[in-house]
Amino acid sequence: MANFPKDSLAGFLEKGGKLLVCNSCMIHNNVSEADGLIEDIVIITAGDVIDYVTNAKSTLQLN
Repeated sequence: MANFPKDSLAGFLEKGGKLLVCNSCMIHNNVSEADGLIEDIVIITAGDVIDYVTNAKSTLQLN
């Protein structure tokens, strides 16, 4: 998340955007909630990711 421009993220969230974070990806990247994640993120499952990506008009994935 450090590479995502903070002003862009703030604007995205102010306009009602939601930041969804995959729990399986967090585990794979050795990240936990105790690491001080961005406030108001929504942690989802890998199954949720598949559903959202399959049904989305467009997606943005940051690694």
